[in-house]
Amino acid sequence: MNNSNDPVPLKYYPAYCFSVSPTLHTWVKLTAADVHALATREGFEGTHLFPPPRGQRTNIKGQKIYFHLNHAIKWIRVVGVIVAMDDYEKRWIMVVDDSSGATLEVTCAKPAPDAEATGTGIAHGKGKDDGRATSASGNAVDLCNVDIGTVVKLKGGVGEFRGFKQMTLERISIINTTDEEAQCWSELTRFQVEVLSEPWYVPPETQQRLLEEADGTRRRKEEKERRRRERKGRRAGKVGRKKRRESDKENQEGHGIVEEESRQERGKREKTAAVEDAKKRHRRKDINGGLAE
Repeated sequence: MNNSNDPVPLKYYPAYCFSVSPTLHTWVKLTAADVHALATREGFEGTHLFPPPRGQRTNIKGQKIYFHLNHAIKWIRVVGVIVAMDDYEKRWIMVVDDSSGATLEVTCAKPAPDAEATGTGIAHGKGKDDGRATSASGNAVDLCNVDIGTVVKLKGGVGEFRGFKQMTLERISIINTTDEEAQCWSELTRFQVEVLSEPWYVPPETQQRLLEEADGTRRRKEEKERRRRERKGRRAGKVGRKKRRESDKENQEGHGIVEEESRQERGKREKTAAVEDAKKRHRRKDINGGLAE
């Protein structure tokens, strides 16, 4: 017997519905505690590639998809104060505290020694190298003005290390005033109330439309791939035929040269034989003339 107070099981939608997700393609505003509470689901462990939020360029592939309720989440935004900042040989590791009852570790790789920073961000000095870092998507992140005690707004992807959630940094900006910080908390509250407080729902007719679009996209990709293979085969055939023609021409030219050389040799031999015959006839004539005298 079902109890009407029992929670309704969450419905997780297939990947072809993610194009209308209110969370997957945006910076999801979360607290550090929210990030640690994100769940994983079988089938979304890094086998899908989804575009980043608008304006964010990335070449990250295979990053995990996490879930809050049934909301798919890949990109997050957290606001808090830096309480620890470690400078390692190949990366920066910061710890952010947002007073949510948990802290969040934020990682950012350092660029190669000869790499030039060409991205966006801000950063940190105070004697700690040159403050350059590189986001997971390859953009430069400048940490020159970031230090312990700095209030920051961080954006990045969700990752894990030894079972603990962390952020792979993409963007960072300093919160300079209490008004800016209050605005960030207001945005967080509004997003959680309007989006994250209820499970994601996709109407059946929308699901059907998305499925048909996904099937159409798949067929177009397959057709494009088939045509590409055909073009490649035709190009390979043309190259093969061209090479055969060139080879045949070289063989013909080679045979022509051999034949010409053979004709020249025969001509020389015939000329030599004719000269020898003439000499012999001349000698016989001389001999016969001498005998006659």
